[in-house]
Amino acid sequence: MLKKIAVTAFLLIISVTQAFAGGHADVHDNVAVSAHVGVHQDIAHAAEHAAKSGLPQLDPSSYVSQTFWLIIVFATMLIFFSKKTVPQIGRVIENRAERINTDLDTAEKLKNEVAELQKSYEEKLAQAREESYVVFVNIEKEIKKDAERYAAEFQEHSGKEVAKLEGNIQSARDAAIDEMSDVAAEVAVQAAEKIIGVKTDE
Repeated sequence: MLKKIAVTAFLLIISVTQAFAGGHADVHDNVAVSAHVGVHQDIAHAAEHAAKSGLPQLDPSSYVSQTFWLIIVFATMLIFFSKKTVPQIGRVIENRAERINTDLDTAEKLKNEVAELQKSYEEKLAQAREESYVVFVNIEKEIKKDAERYAAEFQEHSGKEVAKLEGNIQSARDAAIDEMSDVAAEVAVQAAEKIIGVKTDE
């Protein structure tokens, strides 16, 4: 790219130089023609006066040196920019592109890590739900089993207590019947003694 620009600028400078040189030659030809009519000295004097009183860079006699120094300055600037500035700009662009690519890679890596973490979180959450369901079912079974065991133990204990209570009641009833029999016998002895005057034993 820089080589094409340099070649184009060089050809343009040569074309401009040739055009100015041709124009300068035309001026000399006109002066020569005017010399034949007797006004050569007046035109030369007027041209010299215009060159001295006008801008120096518009003096046709300095076009060659101006072109030479233009080429030197352009070549120097071209070499300077091609050796220092352009590589620096290229390095800056490369560094920026590399940093952008690095940032994009980092963002993609972080995105993948987030996706993996989310997937792992969902898997662990589903696993925890399954485990909690299993634990709940096992606890429910244990509670039911313990309730049945406690109910059986309570029934067994209550049966024993009821049987014991029934035994106590039966014993109390037998004791009460025996006591009533003794009381009835004593009453009968006393009644017989009082009624018929016969003293008997129980």
